[in-house]
Amino acid sequence: MRSLTLCFYLLIAVSVYSNAQSVEQLNWLVGDWVCEKDGLTTTESWSQRNDSTLVGTSFTVNKDFETVFEEALKIQTTSEGTEYIAVLPTKTAVFKLKDGSKKSVSFIDPKNDFPSLITYVKTSKGLRVSLEGKGNKQVMEFVRSK
Repeated sequence: MRSLTLCFYLLIAVSVYSNAQSVEQLNWLVGDWVCEKDGLTTTESWSQRNDSTLVGTSFTVNKDFETVFEEALKIQTTSEGTEYIAVLPTKTAVFKLKDGSKKSVSFIDPKNDFPSLITYVKTSKGLRVSLEGKGNKQVMEFVRSK
């Protein structure tokens, strides 16, 4: 019985450690990023709050510098896993970690209409962010802000 209990606690410890590694592997997101597309400028900024949390903001302005979209972002690791949380003026969406590596990460929330899948990929020029859902896909190419 003791060995079963020990295995159980070891499994929990390994699971928590593995999840913590997920946020540490995302340090390449930290910084200020900009994407100019279709007359809109989207800025995304990420910083590391602590060992298990990245916080960010994203906002989009039009050519007249009027804000057309904004959200507060957080990637956090808890004992239950790694989540991507987007807080918009009208709702909060919580996405669960789907896949992650040293150069890409994706989060999924099948209940969210659009996007239901968010993927960040580190590229040689910056970041590629793909938003997918309901047969729709948007891709944004971000470069580091100067």
